[in-house]
Amino acid sequence: MKLFRRGRNEKPEQGEKNNEMKKLTRASLEQLMLQADKEIVFLCVGSDLAIVDSVGPLTGTLLEENNLPYRVYGTLKAPVHALNLETTLKEIHQGLGEHLLIVLDACIGQEEEIGQVFLKTGPLYPGKAIGNPLPPVGDFHLIAVVNCHDRDTYEHYLTDTRLFTIYDMAKRTSELILTAAQSIQEKQFKTD
Repeated sequence: MKLFRRGRNEKPEQGEKNNEMKKLTRASLEQLMLQADKEIVFLCVGSDLAIVDSVGPLTGTLLEENNLPYRVYGTLKAPVHALNLETTLKEIHQGLGEHLLIVLDACIGQEEEIGQVFLKTGPLYPGKAIGNPLPPVGDFHLIAVVNCHDRDTYEHYLTDTRLFTIYDMAKRTSELILTAAQSIQEKQFKTD
């Protein structure tokens, strides 16, 4: 599912479709979280050492700062990346028992997808875009398209991804998750 803003070359009527998709995805995430019969955990994957890969830890930090009522792994202070992903997964699985793991990571997509976030069923395959595949992770995943794969090399991603794009995506993604969590709390309060 696609969320958020109009792509660079998108016509106004496509922007209206994106607004509808944003509402649909927010509702889908909320429904997913509402139906979870186990603890919900958010794993925000990425590194703060490269702008292009920092959507995850920046989103995790924003979620923590706004007191998301679910566990969050992966922040600017304690990022989860290729070097500690497996250790973090062991910690989550051993420490929490049954849980629903929702993973967030940056990805490379088509040029018209830059700035969009997709909610997908099944595990995320981190490191795939750079040829460094890591173990699949998560029950569902949110991927934030930060740049396009029309470039020649990975170095292009590192040097031509704007910090504003990353910050804006992290901010909107955290707002999506926080809004869904708040809505769930309100619904649970009404039923109590």
